[in-house]
Amino acid sequence: MKIIDAHCHIGIGFEKQLSPEDLLKLMDKNGVEETIICPLEQYIAVYNEEGNSYILEQMQKFSGRFIGFASVNPWYMGKGVDMLKKYIEKGLRGLKLNPKLQGFVLNSSLVKPLIKVAQEYKIPVYFHTGTMINSEPFQLRELAVEFPNVNFIMGHSGNTDFWTDIAYAIQGMKNIYLDTSHNLGIQGLINMAGIDNVIFSSNMPRSHQILELKKIHDLDLSREEKEKVCYYNIKRLVGERQ
Repeated sequence: MKIIDAHCHIGIGFEKQLSPEDLLKLMDKNGVEETIICPLEQYIAVYNEEGNSYILEQMQKFSGRFIGFASVNPWYMGKGVDMLKKYIEKGLRGLKLNPKLQGFVLNSSLVKPLIKVAQEYKIPVYFHTGTMINSEPFQLRELAVEFPNVNFIMGHSGNTDFWTDIAYAIQGMKNIYLDTSHNLGIQGLINMAGIDNVIFSSNMPRSHQILELKKIHDLDLSREEKEKVCYYNIKRLVGERQ
């Protein structure tokens, strides 16, 4: 079965760490072809330039195995917009935002200049959701309504605090994709969003790739359906940069 892990963090963070070499070993062990990588912790919150440079370097070093997402704190405003454009033009293929770490409300006007860049460059935006009152599924819905041409990934699908909001938040929204990490009710996510709008990820090193994959393997789905969740849906969003 073809697999892309759609969300992992690499590097040495404040509390967590995972080297690219160790991640590659896990990928080979678990049959994962590619992984989307993002910076860790302080490199999401403050040191964006260093974090994005590191992600780009590892993506280039291990060509064909890693797909890099940039992370830019919206509080950098114009400087952040320029930084995002620079790293997308260098080859990163998405934007990771974490309202909890970066200190903003998900649907704040502060974040919209970055979303406009995502719209311009046709890249997906991954939002951490599910913890703190500034990371709610309904806040993501508001952005998705305002930016119908941007694809948004609802990281962790509102878990742990707001999972009961998901069905209402995604109703009628074709540009919101649900992320499977930290979710036990993955069949429920598929029932709510449809098989084409659910994306597998492990959120390593917070969770474990083999554990998150087992939840997919245990589903009563055909191989083709599992490959949509594990490969084709995210591949469609990130595409191939020239």
